[in-house]
Amino acid sequence: MLKNSAIWSIALILSLLSGLSSLGAITKNKAPEIAMSIWPLNGFSSKSVAANLVKSRIAKNGGKFSNSASPSAATFAIRAFESEPLTPEAIAVIALTKDGDAQRGLMEQAFALSRREELVTGWLIMDSGSKDSIPSILRYYDTVLRTNSAADSLVVPLMVQALENDNFIGPLSIFLSKTPPWAGSFWRRVVAAPDSVDNAAELRKATFNLGETLVAKKRDSELIGALVRRYEFETAEELYGLLKPSKKSQEVIRNSEFTSEPDYPPLNWQLISNGEYGASIGASSLNLSAAPSSGGTFARQIVRLPKKTMELRVGMAEKVPADVTLYLEISCAANIKNKPNALKIELRDATTTQKISNEKSNCEYYWLSVIGRSREGGNGFDVMIDQISLSPV
Repeated sequence: MLKNSAIWSIALILSLLSGLSSLGAITKNKAPEIAMSIWPLNGFSSKSVAANLVKSRIAKNGGKFSNSASPSAATFAIRAFESEPLTPEAIAVIALTKDGDAQRGLMEQAFALSRREELVTGWLIMDSGSKDSIPSILRYYDTVLRTNSAADSLVVPLMVQALENDNFIGPLSIFLSKTPPWAGSFWRRVVAAPDSVDNAAELRKATFNLGETLVAKKRDSELIGALVRRYEFETAEELYGLLKPSKKSQEVIRNSEFTSEPDYPPLNWQLISNGEYGASIGASSLNLSAAPSSGGTFARQIVRLPKKTMELRVGMAEKVPADVTLYLEISCAANIKNKPNALKIELRDATTTQKISNEKSNCEYYWLSVIGRSREGGNGFDVMIDQISLSPV
């Protein structure tokens, strides 16, 4: 069963209908009597009265469609249909006087005439939800988003919420693989929805495998960052491997020689800068700069340490100035008990090597951070690191 599908449908209907200026007036106690007394009415006026009577009933019923239209609404709908037989709202109201397949058939005919009638689309969404028909729900959501510019702030969050349900991944990937106009809004919102992030990663992998390559790199980076914040390191790595395949599958530190601009941090270098210190990558080096008496974490990335002894190697253009403290920190990134103590390796000479072992640790994923500071009263510094690598011994 679809989790909360009825709630999504009701919320959609209410929000779309509540924006109609006529709804407030038609829900007043005497509005139906006033409407019935208006004469003469042409077909379009009749369908408006019929539709507003139905919308009034929906609003009073907490957003739920009644099983049938009121006699007065049906009268106006029939009058409108006789005058203007291709009026979708009139057909929709008449449909509410029917049952079963006849009712749905008329609603689908009304939808075929116009995809801009919220009354019709709302009923079809509700009906699809009651039948657990995910492709149909998404089809109508897609229609609403394409035809109603105000629907984005309502419908996209509902789709993000729907992604909490595993069953939505496959059908939604088919829509997104075609890069609909609402795709950017969807990805922007889903990375900020903690309960949907795991399935969002599976969805992104599915759309990628379907050939969709137009999702902004920024959104993919945000998704990887969201997975890391949830300690879903393996899933983040799988996604990274799809987005940036590499022949260097055995490398522990990505971009260890700083030959390219980093992307998808923190699985590649996450560079940190503010007004007093910062890091950049250029000319095949990690460039660190700091003003006097300033510093902090300049760069970091998530690394997966194998259960073996490794040799760490750091190469720099020249020795670190005497008034500068610079070191690497390797600290467990996982959300586990009894984390191993962080390892700090001071960088002083142009080349630093040290053996490290993860054989007895219960941690697999670590933060590898470059941390430095210009000492109090110092001159600040500019340091270039040419290489940070970890290799099996």
